[in-house]
Amino acid sequence: METMQTEIACFRIARVHVIIVTSSEVARVVVRDTEEVFTDRIESYSSNLISEGYKDVIFSSYGERWKLMKKMMVTKLMSPAMLNKSLGDRTLEADNIVEYVFNLCQIGSLVNVRDITGIFCHAVMMRMMFRRRHFEQANDNRGGLGPKEKEHIDAIYRAIDCFFSYNMSNYIPFLRGWNIEGEEAEVRNAVDIINRCNDPIIHDRMDLWREKGGKESVEDWLDALITLKDDQGMPLFAVDEIRAQCKDINIATLDNSMNNVEWTIAEMLNHPEILEKATNELDMVVGKDRFVQESDIPQLNYIKACSRESFRLHPANAFMPPHASRQDTTLAGYFVPKGMCNPTSVYIWYINSCMNYKSDT
Repeated sequence: METMQTEIACFRIARVHVIIVTSSEVARVVVRDTEEVFTDRIESYSSNLISEGYKDVIFSSYGERWKLMKKMMVTKLMSPAMLNKSLGDRTLEADNIVEYVFNLCQIGSLVNVRDITGIFCHAVMMRMMFRRRHFEQANDNRGGLGPKEKEHIDAIYRAIDCFFSYNMSNYIPFLRGWNIEGEEAEVRNAVDIINRCNDPIIHDRMDLWREKGGKESVEDWLDALITLKDDQGMPLFAVDEIRAQCKDINIATLDNSMNNVEWTIAEMLNHPEILEKATNELDMVVGKDRFVQESDIPQLNYIKACSRESFRLHPANAFMPPHASRQDTTLAGYFVPKGMCNPTSVYIWYINSCMNYKSDT
């Protein structure tokens, strides 16, 4: 794009016109100012499998069902009441990960930051979604993950990689199902593993709520999804929609959180002066006599700024999920017609790395 001296360009790959955006101003138009125009998603083999046939929020196109799912995610699953209810689970896992690192140090073992963040993020996600830490029995790995949890994490990452990787069948649809590049088999295997881990819990919980009278109260995200009712008192979501929403949570929890924690710590280690300022802020706000609590976060302004800067410099993926126009529109002065297959990819890594910020450090 630099060679072409442009911030927006359209490339034709087979029958698909791909618009690449490398400008923060144009990207703002796509993802915020005209959000409803560019809320459709492109169809691909990977996204179809992951979303159970586009029955989720991340991969589904704009529509009444999509708006309903998004509303329920924001107002029910991410509501202050639900987050406060799961505070104890997050605190428990924070204590567990500290103990796990301590045990590793006691035996002289190496501490892999990526593994540690993976253990913590996965454990928190499991407790908030399923009210449990392990798929099967607990392991004796001093607080680490069991074989099935590790397999679950690996499958989630393989599914994400398949979605963002180049696959010719996404541009030449009649090639789908031939597994020419091997990616279709890989994403099928990854999604099968995720489903084998999630489905027994989902089906048991649905049977408990819809056949056996349920529980005294809603305890986790899965309970919330199952118990939501429409105006006629019928279940709001079918089983396939609940399975798809659970996979959305799997992907969003691990991909962004693990990447941010790992890069934030790496940048602090590479810049000791930043690490010193962050440490001083912790000493001033929290002190040395207790652990950090979630209630301390609003006062940890410098550490929050470091985390946001890490998101800017090191996004989890170079491109945002592609957007497609739902109607005739213009973008940066160029006409984008309705009905034309024109996924718009925002190159967030390039945008973030080129943006100019004044240093406050």
